[in-house]
Amino acid sequence: MKRPGMMIREVLRSAVRPPVTIRYPFVKAQVPKKFRGRLSFNPGSCIGCKICERDCPSAAINIKKIADKKFECDVDLARCIYCGQCVDSCPKKSLATTENFELAALNRETLKFHYQGQERSTHVVEEKPAAAKPATAVVAAKPPAPAAPANPAEAAKPVAEAAKVADAPKAAEAPKRAEPSNPQ
Repeated sequence: MKRPGMMIREVLRSAVRPPVTIRYPFVKAQVPKKFRGRLSFNPGSCIGCKICERDCPSAAINIKKIADKKFECDVDLARCIYCGQCVDSCPKKSLATTENFELAALNRETLKFHYQGQERSTHVVEEKPAAAKPATAVVAAKPPAPAAPANPAEAAKPVAEAAKVADAPKAAEAPKRAEPSNPQ
């Protein structure tokens, strides 16, 4: 270290400056214009061409026809890479990106969204509920303990034989090590 007092000077200088970081969880982050966050789907303007589905490099979009001129969309955000290719390729601009980027989840099922349109002029968004699995603990039942023999010497024989059988495969599988030669 060329100058040992350099660190003390830097600590004192940064103590009087305002912080360069933001207080993100407490203050909402400002995202830039045209930020590619969570996808939203407008079923009222969708014509069912499925160009977005074909252009998606991660196959995260699935468009289904539910009636004449009515379509629904399944978006799997766990697969989405947020490239925006689907938004750019949609001729009717039915897909759009939002500013929502806080998508962390413990369950992948919560990242699957189902957008369904009733009429072409309405925008109805229905989220698929996460598959509710009851939290039940599975406890393996212990096998009943064998009855203890009256003679302790008889109890030691099966244990000793089992140890010999268990050690036999290990000895057979152990690789032989070459002795290091020390030429002097």
